[in-house]
Amino acid sequence: MSGLEIVAFAMGAVGFVKTVLDIWDDIDKKRQEHQESDVLAKRLKSFGLAERRGTLKIALELAQTIVRDRTRSRNEALELAANFQRLNELLEAIPSAVDAVIKLEKKPYVLHRGSAFRELKSKVTSLDERISSFHQKVIGLRAIVQTDSSFLLSRQDFSFVGAKPEFIQNGETSFTSKASYIAPGQGAMVMQEVVLEKRYYGTQPREALIESARILSTKLSPALSAWNILHLIGYRDDETDQSVQLIFSHPGPDKELASLSRIYTDGSPEPTLNIRVRLCSQLAVAVLQTHKLGLVHKHIRPGNLLVNFDRASNGAIQEASLFLAGWQNARLVDGVATTLIGETTASKVIYQHPKRRVEDNRAKESYNIDHDIYSLGVCMLELLTWDTLIRQGEDELADEMISDAYRHAFKSLGFHQSFPGETEDEEDGGPSEAELYTYNAEHTKKTLEILAQSLVAKKAGETMANLVYRCIAGVFQPGNDQIQTEEKDQVAEQFANDVFDDFNKLLSVL
Repeated sequence: MSGLEIVAFAMGAVGFVKTVLDIWDDIDKKRQEHQESDVLAKRLKSFGLAERRGTLKIALELAQTIVRDRTRSRNEALELAANFQRLNELLEAIPSAVDAVIKLEKKPYVLHRGSAFRELKSKVTSLDERISSFHQKVIGLRAIVQTDSSFLLSRQDFSFVGAKPEFIQNGETSFTSKASYIAPGQGAMVMQEVVLEKRYYGTQPREALIESARILSTKLSPALSAWNILHLIGYRDDETDQSVQLIFSHPGPDKELASLSRIYTDGSPEPTLNIRVRLCSQLAVAVLQTHKLGLVHKHIRPGNLLVNFDRASNGAIQEASLFLAGWQNARLVDGVATTLIGETTASKVIYQHPKRRVEDNRAKESYNIDHDIYSLGVCMLELLTWDTLIRQGEDELADEMISDAYRHAFKSLGFHQSFPGETEDEEDGGPSEAELYTYNAEHTKKTLEILAQSLVAKKAGETMANLVYRCIAGVFQPGNDQIQTEEKDQVAEQFANDVFDDFNKLLSVL
């Protein structure tokens, strides 16, 4: 038996996950025992973050199910074992590096202290990279565990409860209802609340919609709720309703579930900064995981962000978790572009990257991860300031209205001087104020950058302001329009390293 075969065998053994996490916990224990050390407090901070430990735990558990799967090829198990071995060797080396720092800190004027500090920093940084690499490898292998057809829900497997099932809309395309079903891989029938997303036949061929749902189901199947993506049950073709539906598990039937846009509209009081930052962090996790699943979402905006929450006595949301929904128009990262037709209404245009804006009835680029990151930045801007950039008028027939903060920033840049006449609505049905203020894509982008640097800084601090600005300004891009596969991965890695470092630093003190 080769060395990697021994590693793979150990990964499948009982107690594997606990053994690895025990090393992690021992490092965290050393951190807690030496809190007076600024060096250890700074370098080992990640070991005290439950989210970091939880991410590693999930990856280890998924890896164990893969190496135990007898349908897997030997090469797949060995590749995973090699990836884990690189991670584990570094994890096991960190305790001795910590001990070296502790020993040298007790001795004044030691020449080698600096090298010990640098070695610890290097090992911790490399460990983060190897955990990320291991996580991606696990996701890539898990995505092909099940066959495509296993996600198709037949009438015998799934039905909504009642002669006239009740569907409660809680997002742009998301509904909740009670259903009776047999989940894929299970034998027992269960009756639970589910979340469904519909896409009606319309003018598109039914077969094309079913094929799209099949591909999406295969890609979304590895997603876990810890990634802030709802767990997929399967997909179904409802000929009676004339729609193809994606069916997801309800994240928490004992709590409220509503889109962020509805929460804004309801006038819910501003939550604490801690909750707002955590919701931003959860959305960032979902965006990164979407890319790792091989998808671009295309419609990241408040109507597709579902929040599962309780309410405080004053009506503000608390104990909240955010989930990215609205998957029916998502597409494969490396697939053929489905359409170059962008959004046209101001309330949707505001979240779109300038290169996805419609000019001459066509967007400039097909979707890529940069465009999703831009949308993430705009959503975070609203979350942190708790103020929507565009809101509906007092009644359904009224025009959309731009926020005071956006209007002020726009005018401070002098962009209003390019308006063709009055900025107010014309009696003859001219453009609304919101349409005028969002017509020019670059003007919109520059205005949002100003809001990130000023308003977000005031409401949530410089760290979050800089993070939102980077998402909108596009600093994660490799620098050209034709982004190749390797460059897309670089964007995702830079995004993960930069963004989550900021989130973890901020959440650790909130």
